[in-house]
Amino acid sequence: MTLYAPEDIGNYTLFLKTNGSLSSYELPVSFEDVLVVTTLMPVDVILSHYHTNPTLRELWIHLNLQCLNGTTVGDTTLLYEWLTHRGSATSTHSGHIELVLPLPANAGIFNLHYEIKGTSSLQPSRGHISITVSETDVLASQGVGIPGLVLSLCVSIGLLGIPILYRRHLIG
Repeated sequence: MTLYAPEDIGNYTLFLKTNGSLSSYELPVSFEDVLVVTTLMPVDVILSHYHTNPTLRELWIHLNLQCLNGTTVGDTTLLYEWLTHRGSATSTHSGHIELVLPLPANAGIFNLHYEIKGTSSLQPSRGHISITVSETDVLASQGVGIPGLVLSLCVSIGLLGIPILYRRHLIG
């Protein structure tokens, strides 16, 4: 059996049917699928990984832009919205995008909304990616705070003052 790809844009129905064979214990089967032929290539935004930088209160998100046939998409602009922050980023030649976003003040699950504008060869795409920010990440970004600094200062002064007071009372 030989199948040839359609040359005109449109929707095509592919229908395959076999009657089976009783001697080979094969059952009759039919398969139907719709082929969409277009000049525009759909693009997927794939989350590679993400991590936090607590000292700078940043969230680093690594994305890959990939067509449905597996090729990567380079030099494509991605518009995004994170919390109240809007921006854009351009993919590298290998389809990689690295976003540096502000870390939320509270833990939870947040959505990164994105949009890719259509071009002469790419189909427009939009969607969202869910990012989980843990309580540990939020607490690490907030540091010890004023009470922690005051406590460490008191302990330091106390440890420094004990030998001085001990020496004065032994001598005097």
